Amino acid sequence: MATNHGVLLTAGKVSTPFDKEVRESLKQLERPPTLVAILSTSASASRTYASFAKTQCDNIGIKFVLKEVGAGRWKEGESKSIEEFGSEGEGVEEAIVEANEDDECDGILVFYPIFGGRQDHYLQQARFSLYSKGIDDKCQI
Repeated sequence: MATNHGVLLTAGKVSTPFDKEVRESLKQLERPPTLVAILSTSASASRTYASFAKTQCDNIGIKFVLKEVGAGRWKEGESKSIEEFGSEGEGVEEAIVEANEDDECDGILVFYPIFGGRQDHYLQQARFSLYSKGIDDKCQI
């Protein structure tokens, strides 16, 4: 019976060549690219992912702009209730349109789920098919 031994690869070993290539490519640009991230939900997983995305962008030289709308403006431990900041998803479509019309914005990242089901699917498919700056849709379940 043959024994199949796996190989352990660390994330750093895999990502280092790509990281180096991205950093070198960014140095050749006139200005650092700007990524607008839209947080329109109070989900803590989405806020955590937004924080991680900012750190990663900062590390490689991408300008990260977090646009908090609706319930996304609420932070855990806040003395005000979530409702005082707005509802889940409030303002997300407007934020997408605004970012697409902003000449300084090079890419858009939206954190899901917002509404769930069909309405999220609509935002992911229809809204981004109308515009060219949607780079990624992050799902936190």
